[in-house]
Parts: sequence; C-alpha cells; structure tokens
Amino acid sequence: METMEQDKKANYIVRHWRGELSLVVAFWVNLVLVNVLTTAASNALSLSGLLDGISWISRLFVVAMMLILGLTLGSWQIIGTWRSARRHPSRGGGRFIAGLVQVILAFNVVTLVAGVLLVIAEVKLVFESRFEQNYMVQVSDDGTRMHLEGELGTGISDQVIDLLAEHTSIEEISLTSIGGDLDEALRIATALASYQATHRSVTTHVNDYCASACTIAFIAGDKRSITRNASLGFHQFSTYVPGHYDRTQMLRLQNKVRNYFRQRGVTQDFLQVMFQASADDMWYPRALQLLETNVVHEVMESEHSYRKRVVKPG
Repeated sequence: METMEQDKKANYIVRHWRGELSLVVAFWVNLVLVNVLTTAASNALSLSGLLDGISWISRLFVVAMMLILGLTLGSWQIIGTWRSARRHPSRGGGRFIAGLVQVILAFNVVTLVAGVLLVIAEVKLVFESRFEQNYMVQVSDDGTRMHLEGELGTGISDQVIDLLAEHTSIEEISLTSIGGDLDEALRIATALASYQATHRSVTTHVNDYCASACTIAFIAGDKRSITRNASLGFHQFSTYVPGHYDRTQMLRLQNKVRNYFRQRGVTQDFLQVMFQASADDMWYPRALQLLETNVVHEVMESEHSYRKRVVKPG
C-alpha cells in the first residue's frame, strides 16, 4: 500500500510536469495554492527569528537551499502549467483562458528570475564582505583587553568568538565601529553573554564612536563606559538587498533589539526614542541622557581614566 501511495504521488508530479493535469488543477492548485503556502512558510521562517544571529556559513547554506528549492519548484510549476494551458483548447477549454494563464505564467517567470537575481546579489555581498574584511580584532599583550575596530562585516563574530575562547582573562572590550551586519552584531552579543556567564564580567567601552549595529555589541557588556567626547549612534535598520517583506522584517528586528536593550537595564524613556532617526540618518544622544537611561554606567574624562568620571546622578 505504501508503495502504491508513493507511485501515485510520483505520478502526480510527473503528470503535472507533462501537462497532463487539467488547467484548473495545474493553475489553481499547483501554481496559486502552492505559491501561497510556500510564501507563507518562507515569511514565517524569516519572521520567526530562528535565523537571527546565525553564522555567515549557515546563512549561505540556507540561502543556497532556498535558491535550489525555488528554482526546482518554480520550474516545475511554470512548465507544467504552461503545458496544461497549451492542451486546454484541445480538451474543450477556451483559448482565451489558456492565453490568459500563459500571460500570468510569463509574469511568474519574471518574478522567479528577479528573485534569483536578488539571492545572487545577497550572496555576492556576503562574499565581498567576507574577503574584504574592513575590520580588525586584537587582544592586548596581557590578554585583558580586546579592541574591535571597523565595520561589523561578515566573519568578524568568528574572530571574536575564537579570541574569547583563547583568552579567558579579558576584562574590557573597546569598540570603534560605524555598525554593519546585524547577524554579526547579534552573534557577538551572544558570545559575550556566554563569556560573562562562564568567566568574568566585561566592560564594553567606546572611546570614539559606536553606531548602528555596534551598539548591540556594546550593550552586551555587564559594565558599559564611554569617554566624554565619544558618540553612540542609533537609527532604524535597513537591508542591503531589498525584499518584499523588508518593512515587517525591520520592525521585527527593531523590536527584538529594543527588548534586548530593556533586558540589559535600559529605561523605557530611551527605548521609546532609540529608533527615532531614519535608516539614512543617525541620532547621537548626549552623554547625560545615556547615563540617566542606563545605556552607559559611567562617562570618563579620557580613556581608562577611571578616577575622573561622571557618575550617574542618584
């Protein structure tokens, strides 16, 4: 019985490919319904947060699998439905309906090609960022301080994780970055949380500037400090490669980061305004505001001048 059922399923797939199914089934079930279900599943996976903070290799694997699945399924849908449309008039169906379906299929081809090009563009950006490496991660000679400088590009979290595993006496991580990849920032924050849970508390420090995704890594520190002239920059998130659910995805990520800042002790007053600047702009709150809202715990007159500091009021 199981073999017969498998044969029926295989026959159904082959029959659609050959155009042997009715146009109603081919179009409404195998094209429209399957597209609705796969789109819903894809969006649910993306918006679930399960893929947040994964490594760049895992991200490429997921993208590659989705590309292969999309091309395979899309080709099967379009070619099979096209063949059914060609046979439709000979089965007593109207030529107008068959022609209309073929026009819709042409739009599906354009959509499929556009989707493939978007995926290729995303993969290209990941690889370019991986091999350009516009960043530097170093540990001091005594093994107590780590310095992270540059864009949070593809692979930087791997270096941070490796160095945290190698140096178990790190007490401070200084950050100088304009931001970068959200997944890399989330992965750094997770690694730092794990390090602090198993080894020691770490002070995250900004002597110059830390903006956008960099602030996610900064807020992960159990203790957080900046120099008086340092800048922390906040703005709304954006994607490198536009997609059809960008807005929903970005709002979800902003809510996730906002909740993470709340867990790290940041007050509601700051959370309400932290994303006030658009993706093309940047908001730099004053040092006093950062102190009062628990974003930072101390403001130093100069780097590592621990005795000369502005202590949070109250």
